[in-house]
Formats: sequence, structure tokens, C-alpha cells
Amino acid sequence: MVLVVSSFLPYAGVPLTDSQSLSVSTVASFLVATAFLLRRLEIPGTLAFVILAPFLSGFVQTLLGGGGPDPNGLVLWLLNIAPLVGLYVALRLGHIKLVTRLAQGMLTASCAYALLQKFFIDRGVLPLQWLYSTPGYAAVDPFIVIQYVKRPFGWYPEPSVLAVTISLGLAAVALMEFVSRGQPSTYTYFLFGLVLVTIFLSRSGSAVFAFALLPAIVFGAHLNRAPVALFGIFAVPAAVSAALAILEDRNSTQNWSWGDRTASILGSLRYQSESLPDSLFGLGRGVVPRLFETRAIRADDFAPEQALRDVFSVLVRIVLENGFIIGPLVVGMLCLAMQRAAKHAMPTISAIAMVALWVVSAGLTTSYESVAWLWCLPGIALGILTMPDIGGTDANPADRE
Repeated sequence: MVLVVSSFLPYAGVPLTDSQSLSVSTVASFLVATAFLLRRLEIPGTLAFVILAPFLSGFVQTLLGGGGPDPNGLVLWLLNIAPLVGLYVALRLGHIKLVTRLAQGMLTASCAYALLQKFFIDRGVLPLQWLYSTPGYAAVDPFIVIQYVKRPFGWYPEPSVLAVTISLGLAAVALMEFVSRGQPSTYTYFLFGLVLVTIFLSRSGSAVFAFALLPAIVFGAHLNRAPVALFGIFAVPAAVSAALAILEDRNSTQNWSWGDRTASILGSLRYQSESLPDSLFGLGRGVVPRLFETRAIRADDFAPEQALRDVFSVLVRIVLENGFIIGPLVVGMLCLAMQRAAKHAMPTISAIAMVALWVVSAGLTTSYESVAWLWCLPGIALGILTMPDIGGTDANPADRE
């Protein structure tokens, strides 16, 4: 229970230093993993490989005479991906319905608070400012939020993290309900609307993708039904219009995140490609920020609007750190796990959309590796794959396509 609730609350953490904290979701994940060890459950190959990937690439980097990984970076990797293990164990132990209900409740609370926050921001007030003081996150400036940003971000570091969390959370709820009951519940359909409204108000760039992918995930089983098809005739243009409105709004304001993200990715990949060992085996876990700081990685010719301190993509960082041999394997194995779990219970279009949503969220939307739901969704997929009877139902998923 604590694990699922805290996965939606990134600021819930225990301060370790002035600049670092240990999130409650990480602590809860390690406690859940204790049950994993005590019951001597099998360790899926995907889970073991993802955990050990930076250590394997780091061993090769050191063997070739490179600098190797940063020890602090290796520890941070284990802490960040802890929810992957925690949710796998939770579902492996049969708690799929409890996880579903808790995720639904926290999705409702996250969206409701973001909408309430938008109401106050429009009136010149940022509520609960004390909430954003956990070490490890940038300080929130109420003046900047009220005067310039004007976008709700809930109890998350920024609007994009809000959008990523609630969109992946909704996808996970839909997946678990397809598995446990054959289709999403009426309440999940309500959550679908609430999540889209919240993402639209957040003006996150992920809305462009979420508006296309979330309907396919939630309503994929009903696309061949006349009422839903009729609904789609109006819903699709509405979603496109909303996405275009967000693009226009972002382009008309001084919002540089997309350009800076592109510059950081291109500059990093160019630096990596200049060395064959770095390309194949990676730069080392935790060293990319130092390379930006020392100006070894330069991206000035890509015209960033501000000084770059890291690569603004979780998936690209994985490839940079582990190389083009191990890095894509990590990403590919997680995607394959989600696709395999989904195809057992969801229509094909829903399964494809869910994997695409995760790739876009981790690759283009956020640079925060500590966003718990980047790891919760594949953890849930791994748990589903090891359940004795997927879904507890004899229904054929092909009948719902």
C-alpha cells in the first residue's frame, strides 16, 4: 500500500544530505523486495539484466582502461529503479486488485490537486509551498510559477513529470484491469477524461502523444463498436485540436525545454560516437553530468537557450552510459516485457500504444530518472508475466480485438 501511494508522491522522502534524499517509494520497494527474498521467488532474466546492466558495462569499461562508472551513480541507479522490483513482487504475490485500486485513488487525487492548484495559480497564489522542499529537487519559485509558467504541476517537480506520471499510471490501471476483469472499469473511463483534462491544462508536450495513445489503450477493445466509433469521430478531431493548441501555446511563449532537450541529446550522442569503445560500451554510469560540466560534451552549435548540465532523456542516458550493445538491450527488454504482458489480455492496438507511451515518456518527455512510474509500469508487466494464471479468466484476448 505504501509503495503504490508513495510512487505518486516524489517529494515524500527522507533527507540524506543538503542535496540528496531517499524517497519513500524506494524504501517501500526495498521492504517489498524483502518478501521476494524471504519467499525465494524466481528472478526474471529481464529484471536481473536491468539491475546489473550498469555494472556489466562498467566492468568492460574498466577492463578497456576507461574511467568506468561513478560509484555514486551505481547506487543511484539501484535506488531509482527500486519500484521496478517492488511492483514486480507486489503482482507476483497476487496483489493486482489492491495495486489497481490504490493507483486509481492516487490518480484521482493527483489530478484533483493539479486542477485545484491551477485555480489558485490563476488567482496569484501557489498553495502548499512547503511541499516542494525535499533535497534533490530544484527549488520552486512561486513568483516564476505565478507570473510566467502559469501551469499546474501538482505535487511533482514540473508539469511534464505530472503528465508522465498520470498517463503511465492510467495505462497501468487499464492493463491490470484487462488482466483481472477483461476490460477497464467504468471508473477508469472517468479517470481517462480526468487525466486528459489535467494533461491539457499542464500544457506538457507529452499531451501531443498522450491524446493519441491513451484513447487507444483504454478504448482499444471497443473500437469496433458503433457507439464508440461514433464517439471517435468527434473525439479524434478534438484531441488533435487540443494538441495543436498546446503546440501553439508553447511556441508562442518563452519555453525552451524542447530545444534544449534536442540539443542535449544530439550533443551527447555526437560525443559518444567520436570513440568506438564509448559507442559500444558506454561512457559509464553517472559520468554524463560531469562531462557536461567540464564542457567535454558541447552542444553550442545546436543553439540551446541555457547552459546544459545533463542529457534530457532517460532512455538516451541509458544508451550513453551503457553503450550501443547493452543500452538498447535494457530498453528493448523492458519494452518486450510490457508488450508480452499486454498481448495476453489487451487488444493489439492497446498493447502497441502502451509501449509507445512508455518510450515517448522516458525518451522525450522527462529527464528525471527518479520518476517512479517509468519503472512501475514495466515492473507491473513483469509481475503479470509471472502470475500463475494471467487475468484469472479464460477469456481469449483475441475476442476483444
